[in-house]
Amino acid sequence: MNQKYSIFKNVLEVTEEGLWIIDNNRKTTYVNSALCKMLDYSFDEFIGKTPSDFVDDKNKAIFQEQLSKINITNHKTYSVELQAKDGKNIPTIFVATTVYDQNNQLSYSFAMVTDMREINAIKEALYEANEKLKISENLIRTILDTQENLVVVTDGKKIIHGNSAFLNFFNLASLEELVQTECLCIWFALKPSLYKKDYKCNNWLKEIEESGWRVDGIGKDGKMHNFIVVSNPYPNQDGMYVVTFNDITKLQAEKEFFVHLASTDTLTSLHNRAKLNEMLDFMVKKSSRYTDIPFCAIMYDVDYFKKVNDIHGHLTGDFVLKELSLLISKNIRTSDFIARYGGEEFIILLSNTNLEYAIEVTEKLRSLVEKTTFKNLKITCSFGIYQFAQGDSVSSIIDNVDKLLYKAKQNGRNRIEY
Repeated sequence: MNQKYSIFKNVLEVTEEGLWIIDNNRKTTYVNSALCKMLDYSFDEFIGKTPSDFVDDKNKAIFQEQLSKINITNHKTYSVELQAKDGKNIPTIFVATTVYDQNNQLSYSFAMVTDMREINAIKEALYEANEKLKISENLIRTILDTQENLVVVTDGKKIIHGNSAFLNFFNLASLEELVQTECLCIWFALKPSLYKKDYKCNNWLKEIEESGWRVDGIGKDGKMHNFIVVSNPYPNQDGMYVVTFNDITKLQAEKEFFVHLASTDTLTSLHNRAKLNEMLDFMVKKSSRYTDIPFCAIMYDVDYFKKVNDIHGHLTGDFVLKELSLLISKNIRTSDFIARYGGEEFIILLSNTNLEYAIEVTEKLRSLVEKTTFKNLKITCSFGIYQFAQGDSVSSIIDNVDKLLYKAKQNGRNRIEY
């Protein structure tokens, strides 16, 4: 667990974008080095404070209202001016995402914070060049090509200019190949497509300018990339826009890793109890609605497991649990669900399964465990099986299958009760 956390933390610390994690009370629990550097505050100066503490009085009310909507929209993009330690306001793009627990209660939120000073500086440079020099094509190309993000200048119908990052992503050989191509043909590589039937081409630019978009695109590397799309009017050119595709693929991967950690038992790599409750709730609702779709719950534990720990040590006990988990996982269907309930207790959910078949499956597992040697140790397991009945809840299923497991242990262990 410590090694995984260290790897995850190292990834966050080398990310160029600022990362801000807050709990369900809007209190800061983590920021990375990029955000500290952006606002010139130390890590400790962030912890325990709300994001609105870093916004000046002029923008505070608007920002607090925006934050209150995160748990409604889940994904939300804001243009926010954050106040640095020296009192200066820094324009940023603040992309907030929420994570919920198994009870659908807000657990925490995290946001990617992009410093927009460089992009705004480019916009200002373009404006000044247009006024003074009427903006030469070479200057535009030089400015846009300094960006790592994908940037295009477009009127919504055709692309006027694209930077090197854009050309490379779509595997285009030259700018000439890009500008001679209908704009919407390029967008077909994105999911969801920016193109809509009977939809005026330049309308999507206005929609992006107002609320921002999230899209996925497959690059020449064959991998899916996640983007936040930002559109800004081109200075002194009506109907022209600078569209920037901010690649958030790394942040998305970090989010998925975070979610995985929150639902996985660290010892056995099985699902944990929180994920079990979530899955069991889903199956109860499904079988309650569709009465012809039964399912069964199997609870089992290791007989006399305390003796294993007492005699051979906890490391051996942990090894037994990991090997047992692997053995059982390999001998159930991929559509079935297995989780560590706690200690040496486990639960299997057999989808679309009646009691008769569940007994057959469980007997095979019981026999398999009995015949297997775990680090020179022989163990057995006791099993309880319960079939869902109309009117059951998550708690009643757990209670019933737990009683059946207890009955199996009372009747001699290494047996099945149902």
